[in-house]
Amino acid sequence: MVYYTYKEGKGLDVKHYDGTKLLSLSDINNKPPELYVCAGNRTGGKTVYFNRLLINQFKKRGDKFCLIFRHAYEVDGSEDSFFKDIKDLFFTGDKMRGHNCESGIFRELYLNDKLCGYSLSLKKAGPIKRVSHTFKDVKRALFDEIQTEDNSYLPGELSKLLSVHTSMARGDGQPVRHLPFYLVGNKISLLNPYYNALGISKRLKSDTNYLRGDGWVFENYFNSTVADLQSGSGMVRALGGIGYANALKEDVYLNDDMSMIGRPQGRGRYLCTIVFDKKEYGITIHYGDNIVYASDVADTTYPTKIAVTSGDISDVAFGADHYKSTLTMLRSYFTGGYFRFKNLTCKDAVLTALKY
Repeated sequence: MVYYTYKEGKGLDVKHYDGTKLLSLSDINNKPPELYVCAGNRTGGKTVYFNRLLINQFKKRGDKFCLIFRHAYEVDGSEDSFFKDIKDLFFTGDKMRGHNCESGIFRELYLNDKLCGYSLSLKKAGPIKRVSHTFKDVKRALFDEIQTEDNSYLPGELSKLLSVHTSMARGDGQPVRHLPFYLVGNKISLLNPYYNALGISKRLKSDTNYLRGDGWVFENYFNSTVADLQSGSGMVRALGGIGYANALKEDVYLNDDMSMIGRPQGRGRYLCTIVFDKKEYGITIHYGDNIVYASDVADTTYPTKIAVTSGDISDVAFGADHYKSTLTMLRSYFTGGYFRFKNLTCKDAVLTALKY
């Protein structure tokens, strides 16, 4: 693992992330990727690295860039959130400003009064098609914070990201051109839609540093120097018993509590089937251990089928209102710590079903 260093605080030499190796990788077919995905612990330096990279490439070669955000309100003033930290560290003599264009569909960014790039939101993916010619000279794009701490994503978020890429990846006399997207985020959950779409969740192990797929490469890194500093924080020490504090100190995913993963002993009695994203999960109760167990093996003939979303409702699967008493019972087992799951996918299905 390669890091860069700079002085922070009272002369402390802090090592931070360097994405040189990630950006040098070919995909699994030995072709240049268009998706570069980086996940690491908070304050590990990944945002600083990629923001600095965009500015350096513009200053050296005139390469314009695009900043991608999830929500429209994040675009206003995006030049400040993007440039402030790296300005203080590396570009003290430079200034950045921005202004909205096309009734707020996107925002132009200027470095020292020269157009250096744009910022836009995925929520504007539709209108962006109409102004796609604007981005014909964009060389790379950055989407920071791809994972959310509350697991809240836009409806069809990945389709919106693909639409934005399709709109931008044209120009220079070509209907399609190579346009790298950098997707950066903290380690929140293995169940986020990006990992699921790329198949990262199934392949990622505790000792994995890099993965390659068709059109994408992925880096999983942990900055132990920063984690040690986080562990020494008075606030983290005070609140060290909560999951968020553990995620700051350890190489773990914030929402992935493995303590409830495991199969109880003995045979269980079948209770119901949970249908989530068109997949069926079997729920059994094991009276010997007083444990309710969720598995990805379901009894397809069992009549009690609880549909988690409206899209899961069918002639044989009904919504939560139809099974209030069953869900109340399952919630009591969960809050009492008497639930176990075969894997994280089963856990995600059940947690979604049990939400109030």
